Amino acid sequence: ILMLVRNPKDTAVSYYHFCNNLPILPSFSSWDEYFADFMNGKLAWGSYFDYLVEWNKYIDNERIMTISYEELKE
Repeated sequence: ILMLVRNPKDTAVSYYHFCNNLPILPSFSSWDEYFADFMNGKLAWGSYFDYLVEWNKYIDNERIMTISYEELKE
């Protein structure tokens, strides 16, 4: 399994634009409104940080390779 992660800042910015451009998701009137929900895990797919914590349990599993988006760009 390849687990691809992205730094939280880039994830937040990308997801903000994704939410505001997809009619089926709630849109946000401002970055501040969105950022508060992002930090508190109140988005359609839950908390990005909880997601990372769950995957972190498998960090030593040899069958799972974790790599960041930023590493791939290098």
